[in-house]
Amino acid sequence: SGLHDGQFFTQYPLGWPIPLAIGKIIGSVEMVLAAVAALAVVGTYALAREVTGQRRLGTYAASLLLVSPIFAIQSGTRLTYVFALGLGTFFATNLLKGIRTNSKGRVVGAGVLLGWMFITRNYDAVVWAAAVGGYLVVTERKRWRELLGPLGLFIVGFAPLLVAALAHNAAVTGSALKFPITVADPMDGFGFGERRLMPGLAPFDYNIGYALRGTAKNALFTPWFLAGAYLGVAVAAVGVWAHRKERSTWLLVAIGLAFPLAYFPFWGVQISSLTTRISGPIYSIPAYVPLCILMAKGLMVLAKKDARRTLALGALMVAVTVPMSLGRLGLNRHLSRIQGVWAQSTEDVAQDSIVLVGSSQYLMQLNPNSSNGKDREGKFVFMNDGYPSAVDEILDNPDRVAYMQRVDTSTNELAPSEHTKPYGVELVPIEVVEGRSIDLTAAVKVPEGGVVHYELTYGVGDSKPIASAQGIIEAGKTSVLKWRLGASRSVVGNDGIVLKLSDEPLVLTVGTGKDLDEAKANPIVRSRILVKVGPTMKMLLPTTTHRPDRGIDPADNDGVLVWRDEPAGEDLQIGATPR
Repeated sequence: SGLHDGQFFTQYPLGWPIPLAIGKIIGSVEMVLAAVAALAVVGTYALAREVTGQRRLGTYAASLLLVSPIFAIQSGTRLTYVFALGLGTFFATNLLKGIRTNSKGRVVGAGVLLGWMFITRNYDAVVWAAAVGGYLVVTERKRWRELLGPLGLFIVGFAPLLVAALAHNAAVTGSALKFPITVADPMDGFGFGERRLMPGLAPFDYNIGYALRGTAKNALFTPWFLAGAYLGVAVAAVGVWAHRKERSTWLLVAIGLAFPLAYFPFWGVQISSLTTRISGPIYSIPAYVPLCILMAKGLMVLAKKDARRTLALGALMVAVTVPMSLGRLGLNRHLSRIQGVWAQSTEDVAQDSIVLVGSSQYLMQLNPNSSNGKDREGKFVFMNDGYPSAVDEILDNPDRVAYMQRVDTSTNELAPSEHTKPYGVELVPIEVVEGRSIDLTAAVKVPEGGVVHYELTYGVGDSKPIASAQGIIEAGKTSVLKWRLGASRSVVGNDGIVLKLSDEPLVLTVGTGKDLDEAKANPIVRSRILVKVGPTMKMLLPTTTHRPDRGIDPADNDGVLVWRDEPAGEDLQIGATPR
């Protein structure tokens, strides 16, 4: 999401949210997902039949897509990829057939379909248009003047949706030519250099090396999610070779190659390659349609030469596909079940509640179930635990019980992977400590003795310290620091800390070492503390604990230490006493 003129907006266009909203209205988003899945399968059939002229081949191609693991995995999500695939296949089918049969309706329909894809996945629409349009320009170059009429009809269908997209841009970003995703973070875009998903995340230097590795990895694992796996790719190659003299074969090859090549300069290729063994090569999903069509061609060629051996080959492809599908589907199912603990953590709560969830910089990364109803009505109101405004929200709703949602492992272990282990989630009751001043205590315990350094700041950026202290700590013993916090010097005294009004949390960082310099340079734990400053000080307990991600060397991250939410431990325990 992004922020413009004090209003949040989704960084994605409206082409896909509209069908999802329809699903909500009719009471079944799953019905919409099923319809979208059918759209992709029927679209594959239609495209195969159009480019080959064979119904049977279209049936084979659609069936191959249907049994490919990528289809089952992606059609079960609420993401845009399968919907865009269905739009793309029908766009190509209608444009090709419209030009071939001189059908005005089909050409206008192709424009509408590409327009809807443009308000769903902008860049995919450009790639589909380039691949199919480029094919028509090459194959119909001798009668290019005759294509001007259909081009006008195509624009008639496409233009209204383009205008709608630009109007949406203007409404949410203030400029028709600024797309929401570029306003949410200008660094989230195409090209090499510093890139990131959203403000607050460390920039990632995307270069040619990462592009090559990400593209190669996605290509390597593409067959894992295809019917027949690597054997299926080999059969598709047979289809290409056997029909190499047919122009339509090279259209299919062009579509298959267009997407991985077009996304090469997009840094998402590297990020998606990290989970390509789980979800497949998401930016290359359109390539599965030409692969299935070419595979169907290859099977039919082989069947004409030796039906018995081709039947055996088909059985072998099934034998390869079944375990591959079960493995990928089983892994995704396993990860979904693991995430179920977030919803389960609230099942035993009887009273209306406010639940503070981890303020991950990626929306709902910590809790995929933390969505609020309209006007924050209902049994649960979920809030971010990163800002002091949560304190007032809790006090303003005394009829709701307040909880902090906590996971029993580092957030670094929650990312979906083949090695993600089950974890537990619990709701911890929240206490709001109130007083004219508050004594903040920090109890530190480390296995090795030495110097301990404390530093209190606003927020987690580069703000100057509010206060700092140091002391000597013995190995295995507890060192306790106490600071009195208040809104004025008259309240806290000469040794206390006067806090300013701030929308940022307090952050207490603790470092240890053999001497003070080493302790300052070696932070080991920090706590994010929500304090509302005023004549009556208000502080929320428990606080949130962070520890450095030891898997990321600051030297490889522009000197920035990456912190992760982690369970509270003996190394730092925060307390508060009202005064």
